[in-house]
Amino acid sequence: MEEEAPSPQNEEALLSLRISLLDIKFSAAVDDERVALTYRLGDGGDDPKDSEQEGKLQGSEDVSLQDKTPGKPLYEKLHEFPPQDSEAFNEFMADLLSYDMKFDMAASFEASEFKGRCSVSLVPLIWRERPPFDDEGWELEKPLIEGWFSLVPTEAAASTEDDAAESKMPVVTCEVFLRVELSRPVFALEDEINTNVVTVNVRGLYNLPQTWNVAEGEEVDDHKYRYEAAYDFPASSGSVQVKAENGSLSLPPSPDEGQLPIAAEKAFLQGTLQEISLKEESEALRVVWNHHFRTFMRPSTLEIFKDAIQTAKFPVSICRVLKSGGEYVYANKYKGLANVDLSQIMENDVRTLALRCPVGPAADFSVPTEEELQQLPPPEGENETEEMLHTGEATNPYLRSETYLLLEINCARPIVPKPKSPPPPLATVSEILQQRPAVESLESSQSRTLEQLNKDFRWATSEILAELDATGKQRMSPENALQHVMTQLNTKGKYHDLKEKIRHSVLQVVKERFHKGSVGDISNEIANLNAFLREKLKQFIVVFFDLDAEKPKFAGDVSGEDLLTQELELAVEAELLLRYDKAKSHLQNRLVHESQNSSLWYDLGTMTIRSGDYNAAKEYLNKAIEMDPKHMHAFLALGSLFFLQNEMSKSEECFRQACECGSNPLAWACSACFYDIEAREQERRTCDKQLNSIEKKMTQSKVSPYIRAGSFFVEMNTTLLVEQAIAQEVQKNRSSDSLHLILGRTYLNNGEYDKSREHLDAVISSSPGSNDAAVAYTLKGHTWFMELEWHKYRSDLDVPPAKDVLFCYNKSMASRSPNIDLLQYIRMAKIHIAMKEFAEAQKIMDKACKLRQYATCWLGFAVACYHKTTPDLSLVENSLQQASILDSRNAEVWGMITLNCMQQAGDITAESPEFEIKMNEALFAFRQALMYGLSLDESFPTEISILEQIAVRFEKYQKYGPASEALRRAFYTVRGISTSTRLLRLFVAVDVISNDHNKDEMIDTLDRAIMCLDAPGIDREGLRKSMQKYAHDLQKKSLKERRSHHE
Repeated sequence: MEEEAPSPQNEEALLSLRISLLDIKFSAAVDDERVALTYRLGDGGDDPKDSEQEGKLQGSEDVSLQDKTPGKPLYEKLHEFPPQDSEAFNEFMADLLSYDMKFDMAASFEASEFKGRCSVSLVPLIWRERPPFDDEGWELEKPLIEGWFSLVPTEAAASTEDDAAESKMPVVTCEVFLRVELSRPVFALEDEINTNVVTVNVRGLYNLPQTWNVAEGEEVDDHKYRYEAAYDFPASSGSVQVKAENGSLSLPPSPDEGQLPIAAEKAFLQGTLQEISLKEESEALRVVWNHHFRTFMRPSTLEIFKDAIQTAKFPVSICRVLKSGGEYVYANKYKGLANVDLSQIMENDVRTLALRCPVGPAADFSVPTEEELQQLPPPEGENETEEMLHTGEATNPYLRSETYLLLEINCARPIVPKPKSPPPPLATVSEILQQRPAVESLESSQSRTLEQLNKDFRWATSEILAELDATGKQRMSPENALQHVMTQLNTKGKYHDLKEKIRHSVLQVVKERFHKGSVGDISNEIANLNAFLREKLKQFIVVFFDLDAEKPKFAGDVSGEDLLTQELELAVEAELLLRYDKAKSHLQNRLVHESQNSSLWYDLGTMTIRSGDYNAAKEYLNKAIEMDPKHMHAFLALGSLFFLQNEMSKSEECFRQACECGSNPLAWACSACFYDIEAREQERRTCDKQLNSIEKKMTQSKVSPYIRAGSFFVEMNTTLLVEQAIAQEVQKNRSSDSLHLILGRTYLNNGEYDKSREHLDAVISSSPGSNDAAVAYTLKGHTWFMELEWHKYRSDLDVPPAKDVLFCYNKSMASRSPNIDLLQYIRMAKIHIAMKEFAEAQKIMDKACKLRQYATCWLGFAVACYHKTTPDLSLVENSLQQASILDSRNAEVWGMITLNCMQQAGDITAESPEFEIKMNEALFAFRQALMYGLSLDESFPTEISILEQIAVRFEKYQKYGPASEALRRAFYTVRGISTSTRLLRLFVAVDVISNDHNKDEMIDTLDRAIMCLDAPGIDREGLRKSMQKYAHDLQKKSLKERRSHHE
């Protein structure tokens, strides 16, 4: 051997790898008793140059079999590790964990030559497996791989084997006994599990800009450009800049060359719902890098990497440069940026991802000016044609071509390991014990349990059904109404609540039945009990909603109770859209018909708290208490309101009176939260004792009082009390997803959007794919919706960014347990309509209409359908009719009816009687829209407001009076300066055409119109001068046309 091992004293001071060959067995005698041994770490071929480049761990030796001595290795060599705080150590570790150690052996025999290879993985040396039985101190032992390995003949020996077969000589086989040993463990056990090897492969760029195509007759090798991709990868000391250079255009393989089969047909583009055909991708022109960056990640580096990919995107910059190295005039135009989302690598048991991410413009994107093009002409000699937006800016070539980057990321092992499998199920009792005959139970006991079940079932069902929507059931057939209520029970989670409420009584019946049936086959008994409960539920629904009434009820014949229900529905719908004034109006309408009802005053008071009108809320809640001095919820709401206004003594009195209204755990839980904030320990303990006493008496499973208190305080917008309720719940039952959801809703309601997203992200990461995670994604989408001020968006304002909002909403809907949320549908449709994606908006609103019968849902469906390229006007008409039935005072619905009637009139000749009918319908609908307050504040704004569209239509049909009225109404609410100018020009045109004013009258009319404009920052004087000139030019043109016509 060429190198001796160091002494044990020196060996302990360093980290080293000892490779030993202990024995060799051949199936035949070797001619010269010498064997050539070569080993290396890497995945290269047989070329020695490959091993030099890849194998930092390598060696070779001619081993003499005559030197074989028991207990002494035939060959042994020690390889030292680089210093552990160096970058070379990280590279060395990455090689150890990525490549196998390849041992090659060569020997000569009588008429043949043997060449063989075996591969040994060194991963168990670094990532040790815990032994099945924990030996004390095993983690301190030296990591070791030892055993016999069979050598597989290499390709070079294949012909020798064939010759041996032809000569009928036996094929030579070989086995070696190897030992690979570390001087000590590389990492402590707790650090070892938090190390990894991550490889990033920048594959290529697809859907290239058209100007990159290879010219006719040009070879790819003659292409003048090369392409670069760069990114910063997290490291322990900041970040490492990685650059993939020399990317080149690549043509797809010809049919003769063949292709590898494609595992899947389609993939999705990140951040969008766009599908990518993998077959088309494989046949397209692309830029190819196939650049691999591999790095070993220590525990601290891995934590930095995990935080980085969970909190931000992974930006990859793209650029196009000349192969010659010269300046390129379009360099800034083709600077792109792909923000790749790597967070999926944090999912359970995920090691490899192939991600396709859209490429957009870089921050310094620009197109060259004419002067720059003259000073530095493009290599092709011809300037590229630029497509311009309506704003005068050039379109980005990557966005226009929908270019995307294909990037792969691979981890040597999952960052988040697969959860351990549960233990195998134990044998059932019926499998262990023998069956015995049934024992008859007492009939009196059986009747008592069934009676209690019936009583509990009736109480629980009435409580649950009272919270469901019963509007319109009487206008359906009994079968359809029953199906509707059953659907609501399932989609709103109420069916689960019902089962929880009757759990205790059901268990009593089950125990009794099992006593009779022993431990034999009980499936029939369970099926009968389930059928019994479902039939009872159907019967109770029919009775509760009076679905079997013989006399049908019609929309025009509305009873007092129906009117209260309809007004409540309209109020809930208005509050959903954040239109508190309208919600207040509907709730006050209920009081006109039933002013002595405390619940109606309570509903109005709590809604007014959420709207922020605290003084009015006090008045309404006091009125509710006056009507019902034992109204516990009114006392709690009033106590929360006083707390918001820092009137602590009054707040305490209200909470105290709420507790005196009865033994309700909610009142005591709310009081405990209040006293905890006030640091009054004795009173808080008293509340806790009362809570414990009440809970012991409760026979049915209930939601935790503190969770109920937290949910109640969320509705009252009292953040401090919510936080205190959650703190109490955590002390009793630890943290949970439901607590994070409550806090997420709280911070969403009070505008602390970053805080809200922190708690919602906690739910998403702890329970991926669950319904709680889907709800969290919905709420997270709401935070972005509010923060980006989508709720304030109108046709006269710029469209806000929508990427984050739609990402969260789409995640929620694509979850394994999707969240069905009406507000989410409405807001998604609003965004898609603003982005002119009308077909997608129509699909979403179709789901919303099936979920809830709200006028807003049918309005959104109609708006989306109306603005499609080829609208179905009859479908629009039917949708608007449905909306007007549900809310006859909705100004937007009447405005859309106006537009639809005029659009239908456009398909009829002016001489036809139907034309006049449609125009009369349009005029009537327009009057209704004005009466109910149509403005630029729309639920589903498009590029042009309903009022402006109406004015344009009326002007087209020479209805100048209504057109002028529509424009005047728009003037009072317009905010955008460009929209103000456009409306004013239209108003001037209508006024000049419809009236023969003299100059003074025209200026006076124009001044009044300009004074109506409410856009901030508007230059009224400048606008007045430009409009006067425009009106003067129109008058001259009009006069000239009249003279020409007269002649």
